[in-house]
Amino acid sequence: MTIPQKVWKIFIFLFSINTSWGQQTIEIHTAKKIYCANDSFDIIECFVTQKGIIQFTGNLDSAKMTFPDATLVKHNGYIYPGF
Repeated sequence: MTIPQKVWKIFIFLFSINTSWGQQTIEIHTAKKIYCANDSFDIIECFVTQKGIIQFTGNLDSAKMTFPDATLVKHNGYIYPGF
């Protein structure tokens, strides 16, 4: 194996790792009830997270339209985001 072949294989390996790191997981979370961590503790249908940060709160239909590639995560209990 010549040096250019070794360099090429290393380049392909590093490129494949870099592209998988660049992908961002967007998740839509639903539960029986989700209480917002605000003064009035509003009840929402779902919230969307990206890199662990809440990007959206509201109803499920709006979330699916706004984030069509998101993964849906269904929780069985109650959620108090922000705590």
